[in-house]
Amino acid sequence: MLDCAGCGKGGKEMDPFEYGSAFLETRGNPSAAKALFAEWLTELQQRPFWSLSSLDGRRIPWRLAEDANDHFAKAELSQPGCYAFGAAPALLRYIGSTGCTGAATRMLSDRVFGRYLLKRGRRGARPSSKDQPSVSCQCFLAEDYEAAIVSSALRLLSGKGRDHADRSFLADLFPSDGYEAAVHRIAQGAFPEDLLETYKRNHRNIYRFAGAVDFVLHELDGIWFTLLPLGERSQIASLEKHLIWLADEWNLAHGCKVLFQVDHKYRVRSHLDGARPR
Repeated sequence: MLDCAGCGKGGKEMDPFEYGSAFLETRGNPSAAKALFAEWLTELQQRPFWSLSSLDGRRIPWRLAEDANDHFAKAELSQPGCYAFGAAPALLRYIGSTGCTGAATRMLSDRVFGRYLLKRGRRGARPSSKDQPSVSCQCFLAEDYEAAIVSSALRLLSGKGRDHADRSFLADLFPSDGYEAAVHRIAQGAFPEDLLETYKRNHRNIYRFAGAVDFVLHELDGIWFTLLPLGERSQIASLEKHLIWLADEWNLAHGCKVLFQVDHKYRVRSHLDGARPR
């Protein structure tokens, strides 16, 4: 469990949803950027998890996504920008964006719900037993195959003498070096082969399945997301790249794995050289 208590706060308090432009202003100033990132995480953690009874929360549990969509649909979710998925109080796992080119009308609701939070069919609908397996949503992929993912992970660990009892997450049993490869092996052992092959033919990768594995390895029930709307669409790619660098630096400094940005075009790998946490 990460604890942001004691992280420095500078300036007046901001809503965590409002930090996008402030992060852009810290580009080129690593110390200021890291201080602002710590402040942002502190603001997120000091608020309760979002719910209909805690509307000031800014970490939205993925299982409450439908309620959050109704609440934020005409505000933050109707804007372009960046988003982050996390686990535990303040451990970020993935950062993405609505993009700045080729998607002139894409809003946060389109990207976040389209890839992560929707089953096939109407919003909120779960498939019947007659439906074919859905790959439209990473979170429900993780839920539908959670037991198989855990079994596949434990098979991969079999005989390696690793004890899960004193670890926060199952992911902690895997060394950081080679973690992405391990996640892909777990996915291949957890999901039906025909489902993987069909998706791979259409998308040339199985990144969504690998992301579902990472969510399960970091305790699916604790996965949450947050938003960073940004009106300056031309700056969204720059903000995304900046946030990925900051989150990787934060995770490494706190003995955690870097973000699960598999082959992400904005991942700056040079700053990750050297010793990594295991």
